[in-house]
Amino acid sequence: MGRFANLRAIERLDPERDHQRIVHWSFGYEFPWDSIRALEIALYRTYCVPSISALLDRTGEFHTNTQRRYDDTSILVAEMCEWGYESGRGREALERMNWAHAHYKIANDDFLYVLSTFIFEPVRWIDAFGWRPTARNERLGYYFFWRGVGERMGLTGIPASYDLFMAQKLEALGGLKPKLVEEQARTPGSRVLEGQITGVQQSIAAPKGRPAAAEYMRKFADDVRKSGLAAKIIDKHGVKGVVVAK
Repeated sequence: MGRFANLRAIERLDPERDHQRIVHWSFGYEFPWDSIRALEIALYRTYCVPSISALLDRTGEFHTNTQRRYDDTSILVAEMCEWGYESGRGREALERMNWAHAHYKIANDDFLYVLSTFIFEPVRWIDAFGWRPTARNERLGYYFFWRGVGERMGLTGIPASYDLFMAQKLEALGGLKPKLVEEQARTPGSRVLEGQITGVQQSIAAPKGRPAAAEYMRKFADDVRKSGLAAKIIDKHGVKGVVVAK
């Protein structure tokens, strides 16, 4: 087997459909040492979040059972990466993790932050210190893998387009402007270009055979637009990147 045989096999896979296999090969065979170091750094990052570090301090696990706490996390993550998270030992590890988390009140945003570090830190570490940089299918595979784990943890609001943008290291990202403005605010060095590449038309409909209702709604929508009410509502709620049609 050649040095790049696993990489060639990974490149032939579909990163969304085959992400569990990609993580198995990438973490288990291509970067076994680097992936462990990267996920350790990912965990260290989470300790900088006050709500997360406060919970860890309250449990007492980090200063009374430090090694056991590390080993427990390492084993659960390793089982999922080795066996996948849908069945067998990997699923049991995920269920055990959910059981442990259920004993505490943890904010969805804190879970999302931890999930993001598990997606991005392996890419950052391996690209900087690995024997080769991560391939596109690996970066996407990591994303789809941890997104799947997050969904089975019951997390809500897992960003799709932004994570794909970061995972693929793309030069540009298109989407609805309000969302792009949000992403730009948390992505240093990025900017939202002026102008537009598409237009989204919002409409109001009435049941077929109800011409009076359709006419009423047409006049209502026209009045909301011309009176400035729509613009005032947009300003009131601080929505960026939205304009009222002429």
